[in-house]
Amino acid sequence: MEQRYANATIIFRAWMTSADRPDPSRSYDTTHHLDPSDYLIAQFEVIEKFKGDPEDIEFIYSRDNGGACGVPFEPGAEYVFFAAADGYVAICGGSFRHSHIALNDSRFRRLVDKVRALE
Repeated sequence: MEQRYANATIIFRAWMTSADRPDPSRSYDTTHHLDPSDYLIAQFEVIEKFKGDPEDIEFIYSRDNGGACGVPFEPGAEYVFFAAADGYVAICGGSFRHSHIALNDSRFRRLVDKVRALE
């Protein structure tokens, strides 16, 4: 987790408020071309900040494929995001969702505590 913490620009805990495909008519300021068939974008409500400022990113985005380290986006779910400066998140980069990791609340809280300890 220490390496993932070091690699991420912004780390925060949040509720996902919405998720959708990128609008093909819009231009996005990201390092990835947001092909609607490959990516999802999401809005979020910050619960807790660990590193950097999540207010610096307009949305988060990820591949729509777990095999490509994509984060399964589920509006209403709680996450800890390890994000790049442009909002890109990946499971392989450390991001995790409470229900995705199929852990009970105490296990999720222990993982959150580990992130807090790295601040």
